[in-house]
Amino acid sequence: MPPSKTVKQRKVWDALKFGINFLTEKGISQPRLNSETLLAHVIGTERFALYVNGEELLKPWQWNLYQRLLQRRGEFVPLQYLLGSVNFFGFDFVVDKRVLIPRPETEILVERTLLKIKNFPAKVKILDLGTGCGNIALSLAKLTKAEIYAIDISKNSLAVARKNSQQLKLKKRVHFLRGDCFKPLKKKRVLFHLICSSPPYLPTEQLRKSSEEINFEPEIALNGGEDGLDFFRRIIKESPPFLTKDGYLILEMGDHQSKAIKDLVKKNKFLSLESVVPDYQGIERIAVIKKYNHEFIEFSELRILTGLTGLKHNKNVVDELARLSTKV
Repeated sequence: MPPSKTVKQRKVWDALKFGINFLTEKGISQPRLNSETLLAHVIGTERFALYVNGEELLKPWQWNLYQRLLQRRGEFVPLQYLLGSVNFFGFDFVVDKRVLIPRPETEILVERTLLKIKNFPAKVKILDLGTGCGNIALSLAKLTKAEIYAIDISKNSLAVARKNSQQLKLKKRVHFLRGDCFKPLKKKRVLFHLICSSPPYLPTEQLRKSSEEINFEPEIALNGGEDGLDFFRRIIKESPPFLTKDGYLILEMGDHQSKAIKDLVKKNKFLSLESVVPDYQGIERIAVIKKYNHEFIEFSELRILTGLTGLKHNKNVVDELARLSTKV
């Protein structure tokens, strides 16, 4: 039964029961939580207050807005899009259909990045690859004094990320760049102590079979190619030249991708897997990868050197060091 179009005033109790029944009929998981969250959002209160003030009457506009939100939620529009925001690492981020909704598991990536910052006494440089709404980069900017770069290929995502940087008063703390993977950095003489990323990692076929809610999120932020590993191959192969000697690459992985990621790291002469961190369900979720400190001149150093001295014209030298950086 669709939400009523009448403007009859309803008690908070009655509205809540109506929402629970409606979302249950629509097959929405956790109908009570969804109904509570939407009703609290409309009223401008906390969920617990709904039960304290259950006898209060909703204003007609509140009842109508609540019904419209219920209708859209019943169509599997993600709750976070309806609210227009999501809490991540204790901070509120604007989200809409232009960006992927931050997942709780990604907070573990931020935690691991914060732990590794302690390894570097000087001012730390961090790169957030595939920043989306900016939740990783901006959380790190809020909690550290690091110099942070954030890259995304989507101009729409970057628009949301910049909006969040303004909302969190971090407009001057993060350098937002648009482009594909590391390409925006090719002409910049900068090395990073930490590169972190939660790249698209759903296999294409799995994405097609995913829940209706996921279909509302941008495919570009979810589709990891046929086996879900396309972006991991690129990041692992291309990251060494952009890391400092003892830098770290910290990646969020999909379910059952841990072994494949370990194998990719083993093939790279410049990288070594330090640890794998499980998520809250015990699934191996975060790969902490360290860059080797080689005795010979590193490719990252050569990248800067060639830009300064003109050695970039010596194609044989550049090609040989590029070959040594990875086993393809």
